[in-house]
Amino acid sequence: MDKEQEDKGFTIVDKRRFDSSGNTRAGKEGAATEQQAHTQGVAAGSAAQQSAPQGAVKMDELPQITFSTFVMSLATQVMAQLGELSLPEGVKIEKDLDAARQTIDIINLLQEKTKGNLDQAEAQLIEEALHSVRISFVRVSRAGK
Repeated sequence: MDKEQEDKGFTIVDKRRFDSSGNTRAGKEGAATEQQAHTQGVAAGSAAQQSAPQGAVKMDELPQITFSTFVMSLATQVMAQLGELSLPEGVKIEKDLDAARQTIDIINLLQEKTKGNLDQAEAQLIEEALHSVRISFVRVSRAGK
């Protein structure tokens, strides 16, 4: 390390979007900090995507996590566990009725614990998802006998 670098020391830059009171920072500093954070996030994301295995889902392709997407991911998981999904060539998932039953129970638990706290669309979605996966479970379990 040369003498010039040694004398500089280091600088700490606060890049948080919110101040200690929880208010959004304003002014040029906040906007610049937000832009820097976004630029750094994009660079980090592209580095992660480059190192991700081929066929892996990239972070910018993932849907926003909401109650509805969570319920749909669980229902999709059940369908995969039942062998009811059309999978790409070379991808194989073994049927696992016990795991499917447990995932259905998780969806049912969510329905019970969130009763009265969901909007109409969410309540209808979880009801329809449960109905669909239960019918598929019965059909697959009877076909296996």
